[in-house]
Amino acid sequence: MDVKRYLSMKDVGELFGVPAATVSKWRGRYAGTGHPTPVPAVWIGDPSDGGTPGWDDAAGWRAWKETLPGQGHGGGPLPLGAAAEELARAVAQAGEQTQGDPSEVRRIALGIAAARYGVDAVTVMAVWSGIAEETGNMDVEELDLRAVATVMRGRKRLEPGG
Repeated sequence: MDVKRYLSMKDVGELFGVPAATVSKWRGRYAGTGHPTPVPAVWIGDPSDGGTPGWDDAAGWRAWKETLPGQGHGGGPLPLGAAAEELARAVAQAGEQTQGDPSEVRRIALGIAAARYGVDAVTVMAVWSGIAEETGNMDVEELDLRAVATVMRGRKRLEPGG
């Protein structure tokens, strides 16, 4: 029998270098807002009686944190112009790396652009998916742009001189 491992609040806290108590505070603080924390995939015990939540998606938590507005995380308008430039450079680089179809080049470019800001490809795709769910019928190019801009807003460039 395979045993499925879930993330505890302690595990989620370790993703961000904070204690489990902070994760608990985030869950309470952002419940009922426009930016709730990820929903647990499993509960041990009765949630209404102090059960223990568990999550199966670290990327979902990373995407939640990347899109968290406010102090220490960017806030303000998305840097769409700078993101367009960053994405264009990444698309050119991805095009050199692969002769794949345009959607494959776009996916690789998102990973390249996000990596320049210390964000992994899985997380930027989770950010992309979250934006797609929120906005409905946005075209993929706009989704790409907004995902990169969201990452840029929350992070400083890691390269020298960035």
